[in-house]
Amino acid sequence: MAVQLPCSKRDAVFEAIWEGQQIPKDWTKGVLIKFPKKGALSDCNNWRGITLLSVPSKILAKVIIPQISDAVNKSLRKEQARFRK
Repeated sequence: MAVQLPCSKRDAVFEAIWEGQQIPKDWTKGVLIKFPKKGALSDCNNWRGITLLSVPSKILAKVIIPQISDAVNKSLRKEQARFRK
């Protein structure tokens, strides 16, 4: 069962992270899961990976990205336009 965190508490946690410029170490870790592609599984090129990240870090990213996207987009070269939203 998911833990429900009231928005005010979530906002307080995120504000403390923003002010302290420190993300909890548990939030920066991910679990790499590998999936086979077609072909010989002994060939490393026939595998792909996906990283499972913590939910709080994903929520924090959704909050921060809109705030920093303008500054980041200004610093990117034109050739990197593919990676912009």
